[in-house]
Amino acid sequence: MLPLAACGEGEGEEPLQFWNLLSGDDGRFMQQIVADYNATDPEIPVSFQPAPRDDMYMRMYSVARAGADIPDVVLVHNLAIAELASNEILTPIEPLLEMESGLTAENYLEPAWQAGEYDGAQWAVPLDLHGLVTYYNDELLEDLDLEHILDDDLVTVEEIMDLEGQLPEGVYATTTFFAPLLVYNWQYNIGEGVGDGAEDIDFSAEPYVQALEAIQGMQEAGLMAPEDADSAQVFRSGRALFHPSGTWEISGHDDVEGFSWDLTHSMQIDPVNAVNHFESHAFVQMADDDRDPERDRAVADFLEFVRTHSLGWAEAGQIVASRDTFDSEAYQDHPQSFFTRPENEELLVTDNFEYAPYVGEAIWDETPNVAFGRHSIEQAVERMNETTRARIEMVEAP
Repeated sequence: MLPLAACGEGEGEEPLQFWNLLSGDDGRFMQQIVADYNATDPEIPVSFQPAPRDDMYMRMYSVARAGADIPDVVLVHNLAIAELASNEILTPIEPLLEMESGLTAENYLEPAWQAGEYDGAQWAVPLDLHGLVTYYNDELLEDLDLEHILDDDLVTVEEIMDLEGQLPEGVYATTTFFAPLLVYNWQYNIGEGVGDGAEDIDFSAEPYVQALEAIQGMQEAGLMAPEDADSAQVFRSGRALFHPSGTWEISGHDDVEGFSWDLTHSMQIDPVNAVNHFESHAFVQMADDDRDPERDRAVADFLEFVRTHSLGWAEAGQIVASRDTFDSEAYQDHPQSFFTRPENEELLVTDNFEYAPYVGEAIWDETPNVAFGRHSIEQAVERMNETTRARIEMVEAP
């Protein structure tokens, strides 16, 4: 595939190799930013190189072992940073920060910047925050006289449970697919998060059990859409009041003619300690003994351009990390600007725990089993503990 950014590169320096995991629909928005940067006629243009997430990470390990064909800059998920850094795949990003004064913590959302910190060093420059929000069908809420649920902009499990027996046949309080992410996020709402070390992981702890009980309770009360239903379609067809899903669905909802929707905070168990847990796409550099300062300077220039020209990335439904963008008047037209309002910014949290991906995968595997009666909570947490500990032991083995 010919990268869009390769057009018009001429015979100068070899373009910066920009690896990224934007192989889906969101890739076109970053392609446009790259094209806009190249249109400024930089000394070294950028070549946009997307790949599926798992393929890209495998390729990073492959070129690191070979010590050749290392890209100039890579866009990763923040939850991969700790593992990549601990395996010496990455190099700290501080040299780039020294080259460009705009690449500083003060110019980004604090949790997005912190998502790139690990083991006392800064490994990444953030692009965005993205994750689970609560979409709602405002016309359906009005028709059923339930607008009061959103008086405080929060939807709680208790409020969902109060709807038992009150909804028309075929209408659900909430969709199902992202229930595992609710369980993960609730660890920050009713617990202390998913941990800072392997010793902190215990799925039999009360916050995990309480979160699984909440999902189980909503399903058993008939308030969740069927497991095999397309959650986005259920919501867009007017058969669900609420739809926990990612910010990346914003453009898809907009494409449905006549569909009236909005969004608010992620669903909570404890409204007093409301939080919105998000992940981040972030720019990193791989360790390279042959790093070229001139090319690094070009990378810094590109990242600064992205910082000051990332309004287009908001079109992908992401919460842009750059203050230059999210403080702008134009950004306020995007639904996700809700999360960077002053009163909501303080509710944003991220993590970069090395084993967070293992925790997330265990929750993802077992939450549907609990919700739909295939495993008891006791069976599920035992399986989650066993599989996660086995994976950690394998990684930590000498």
